[in-house]
Amino acid sequence: GRVINQSILLSLSCSFNFGADLIICREKKKMGAAKLSGMQKQVLSLYRGFLRAARSKTTQEDRKRIETIVSTEFRQKSKEVDRKNFQYIEYLLRLGTKQLDQLKSPDMVSISSIKVVTSSKT
Repeated sequence: GRVINQSILLSLSCSFNFGADLIICREKKKMGAAKLSGMQKQVLSLYRGFLRAARSKTTQEDRKRIETIVSTEFRQKSKEVDRKNFQYIEYLLRLGTKQLDQLKSPDMVSISSIKVVTSSKT
């Protein structure tokens, strides 16, 4: 089995929360307390890649829409995904990389997102 110490879990949680938690994580990193793992760096790189791709789109409206969707998706996954589920996180990284490659295409103008709500009937 794998032994995971608290500092790795702390820094893993920082990589998925791209708001104030990431700022706190960076502050702790400056103090030498937390370093980002390889997977965390991949998540952060993917997020930045989406923001860069958004900047390359022609209209301000498209850029804003992309930034909003990306931010929402990353925040939602940070709350839904178990931080210890490395296989699923790796899957999401691969999926995100494919989506980013599609978004970088000059033919792609924008992205959209849908929310699927399932109800359980008893």
